[in-house]
Amino acid sequence: MRLLLACALVGCGLIIQPHPVANAEETVTIEITSVTPDVFTTGASVVLRGTVTNNTSQALSDVRVVVQTNPTRIETPATLAAIVATNPAITRNRSLVIDALSAAQGVLRSGQSATFTLTLNPATDGLTPGAVYAAETHLQQRTGTSWTSLATSRILLPYLAGQGDESQRPTAVTTVLLSSRPSLITPGVSGNRPAQALFADEHLGTELDTRLGDLLAYAETPGVSVVIDPLLYDEVAELAAGYNVRDAGGGLTPGAHQGSATEWLAKLNALLNTAGERCYRGLSGTPELAAVADTAYSGMVAAAATTLRPGHPLAELPLAVISITGRFDAVAAAYLTEAPPAVVIADTVATTVRAEFGTITALFAATNLTARDGTSPDGGTALERRTRLFSERYLAWLNGSPLVTVITDQSHIALETNMEELLDRAPLSSLEPPTAMISWTSTDATPLQVPAALVSLTESAAADFAHWSRIGDTPEAIQSSGNATISAAWSANWDGDWTAAISWLETRLAPIHTALTSGSVTLKITPEWYIGEDTAAMPVQLSNTMGVTVRVRVRFSTENEQRLHIPASEFVVIAPGETETVRVEPEAYGSGTLAVTAYLQDAYGNVINAPVQFTVSSSSAGALAWLIIIGAGLAFLVATGLRVRHVRKYGKRAATDRRSLAERLRSRFERAAAPETPDTQADLS
Repeated sequence: MRLLLACALVGCGLIIQPHPVANAEETVTIEITSVTPDVFTTGASVVLRGTVTNNTSQALSDVRVVVQTNPTRIETPATLAAIVATNPAITRNRSLVIDALSAAQGVLRSGQSATFTLTLNPATDGLTPGAVYAAETHLQQRTGTSWTSLATSRILLPYLAGQGDESQRPTAVTTVLLSSRPSLITPGVSGNRPAQALFADEHLGTELDTRLGDLLAYAETPGVSVVIDPLLYDEVAELAAGYNVRDAGGGLTPGAHQGSATEWLAKLNALLNTAGERCYRGLSGTPELAAVADTAYSGMVAAAATTLRPGHPLAELPLAVISITGRFDAVAAAYLTEAPPAVVIADTVATTVRAEFGTITALFAATNLTARDGTSPDGGTALERRTRLFSERYLAWLNGSPLVTVITDQSHIALETNMEELLDRAPLSSLEPPTAMISWTSTDATPLQVPAALVSLTESAAADFAHWSRIGDTPEAIQSSGNATISAAWSANWDGDWTAAISWLETRLAPIHTALTSGSVTLKITPEWYIGEDTAAMPVQLSNTMGVTVRVRVRFSTENEQRLHIPASEFVVIAPGETETVRVEPEAYGSGTLAVTAYLQDAYGNVINAPVQFTVSSSSAGALAWLIIIGAGLAFLVATGLRVRHVRKYGKRAATDRRSLAERLRSRFERAAAPETPDTQADLS
C-alpha cells in the first residue's frame, strides 16, 4: 500500500525538489504558500506567493525567482497521472524577480528566508479554458552567463470556463468513512446477571472526542455521503452502556468516555433519521479486501456483508464496499456475489470485474488517504495536496466520471473545506453506472503477506463461533458476532500490523473458548423407570456448567419403538451454572422392560453430550390395554346399573302390592271386630 501511495503521490500538487549547495545536508528550498484565486478563470490572473530559504552555511548571491508555465493542455485523468509520474521539464520561461532579493542585490544570506509574489495571466501565457496546466517556480543563481536552478516547485492550476461565480464548478462526491481499529474484548451482558463490556484500551473513546467526532460533524454537511462500519456502531453502543478497560496488569479500570459515546451515538442516529439517503453501511470491521483475496479465505467478505441482525439501526442501509488499498480484483468480487453492494469504491478495478459488477457506481483515488495520525504519505503541504486533488476532480468531472474522495481524518476535512467554494456537492446515490468509474493504474505488486498464524487463528475462531451458535440461545446473534469478530481481525484499520491483529483476536477469543470448553451440559434421569397405573410424567434434570447460555432438548431412542415411545422434550434455555427440569410422558404398548437411550440435541439436531442409558418397565399392556380395560369396566358398570334399576323398579311395584294387601287385611280385621251391619257383611263378602 505504501508503494502504491508513493507512486500515486509523486508530484502531488506541488513538488519540492531541493538542490544541495554546500553539502548533502544543506539545502535551499522554495515553497508556494498561497494561490489566489485557486484556479484560472476568464479574464483573471492568479497570484502565487511563497518563500525561499537558504539553509546552507554560505550566502547566495545573484539569485532570483522565476515562474515557468507549460501551455500543453492536460485534459484527462490519465494524462495528469502520467505528468505527475514522469515530472517532465518545463522549458517556457517568464522571469519575475522577487522584490526582496532585488533590494538586496540578489543576495540570500545563510539561514535567511525571503518571500516572493508572482502573477500569472492565462491570456499572456496562451492558456485556454477547460484544462489543467502545470507551472513551476524556480530559485535560480547566475553562473557566468547562464542561470542554475537551486530549488524547484511545481503546481497544477485548473482553468475553468466562465468568470467568477459563473465559472464551471465540478461535481464533488465526498464520502466520510466512519471506522476504527477494533478494541472490544467482551460484550456487555444484560438480564439477571448484568456485566459491563470490556475493552482492550481507550483509543476508541479518545477518537470519539477527536477524529471520529470531527468526521461525524463533517458528515452533516449537505451533499456529503457517509459509510458507517457496523462494528464501530456496535462498539460505540457498548461504550455508551458503560464499560471497563483492561489495564497493563490485567485488572479492570472504569471507562472514561461513556458520555462521549452517548453523545456521538445520538448524533449519528439523528443523522440516520434526517439524511438517510446519504448514509451507507460498510463491511463490518472494514476488512482488507486485498488481504482476503490474496489469502483466498472464502466466505469472510460475504459474512461481513450480511452480519447485521434484523432490527439493527444500519440493517436497512445500502451496502458500500471500500477497498482501502484501492485494489478490487475478481477474487474479491467473487466473495460478494451473495451480497452484491450498491457501491464499490476502489481505485483499481479489473475490466473483467467491471463487466461482472455493472452496479459499481464510483471509484476513488487512493491519493486522498493518509495515515491514521493525519500525516500525509507524501509529506506535502495542505496546499499541494489541495491543488492536485482539485485538478483530479476537475478532469474527472470534465470526462463524465466525477471523482469520489473518501474522508478518513481531519486533514481531509481541511482539504475539503478549503475547496468548498469551488465545488458542487452530490451524494453517492446521484452517480449512475457505468460512466461514474475511473481507474488509476496501481503499481503496487507487493503481496500483503498475511501471516499463517492469522489464518489458523481465524479458522479456530470460526469453529468456536459455529459451535456456540449451534448450542446457544440466540444462534443468529452469535453467528453475526462471530462474523464481525473475524472480519475485524482482518480489518484495514490495523494498517498492516497483523501482529497486533493476532494479539487482539487471541484476547477476544480467550473468554469465549474458555466458556465453551470449561464445562458441559449434562442430563440426569432415574436408572429404572416404572410405568404403572398411577405413573406421572418422567422428569429429566438438565445442568449447564458451561460459561454460556444454551438452548437444548432431550431426545430418546428405545429398544423397541413399537412397544415403547418417548417423545422429545421441548427446547429449554439454561443459563450458566443453572439446572432445569423437563418432563416427558412415555407411551407404552405392551408389558415388559425395555432399554432406553437419552441424549441432548442442539437446534440443528447434533448430539452434544454422552448418551445416558436407563430402563423403562411396564406392568400392563400399556395405554391401549388400559383403554380396553377401562372400556370393559365402563360396559360392566353400565350393565350392572341397568340391572339394579330393573330390580329396583320391580321391587318398588311388589312393595306397593304388599302395602295394598296389608291395608285391606287390616281394614277387614277392624270390621270383623265391629257390630255387624249390612255394610260390613257386604265388605266381608
